[in-house]
Amino acid sequence: MRLIDLLRLVAPVVGVAAIVFRTAGLRMIRAFHSAGATSPERAITPPTGRIFGTFWLERLSGAGVVRPAEGGRYWLDPVALREFTAARRKRALMLLAALVAAVAVIRFVG
Repeated sequence: MRLIDLLRLVAPVVGVAAIVFRTAGLRMIRAFHSAGATSPERAITPPTGRIFGTFWLERLSGAGVVRPAEGGRYWLDPVALREFTAARRKRALMLLAALVAAVAVIRFVG
C-alpha cells in the first residue's frame, strides 16, 4: 500500500475526529458566552459532563481563556479568547500549508 493510499483511507476518520473534538471546545466557549460569564462576578460552573469537557476546561484554563473564580466557578476572558483563537488559526494554516507541500512533493516525486 502506498502512502497516498493510506492517507486517503485515514483522512475521513481523522476529519470526523477533529470535528467532534473542536465542537466540544466550541460548546464549552458557547456555554460561557450564553451565560454572560465574562467577568468574575458572572462566573459559572463549567459544563464538563459532555465529551472532552474536562479536557477543554483544562486547556482553556491553562491558556488563560477561562479563569477561575470563587466556589469552583469560572469566567471567560474575551481578550484572551481572541488571542487564543488567532494563535490556533495561525497554527492551523501553517499545518495546512505544510500538508499541502508534503502531498505535492509525494505526488510529483513519488
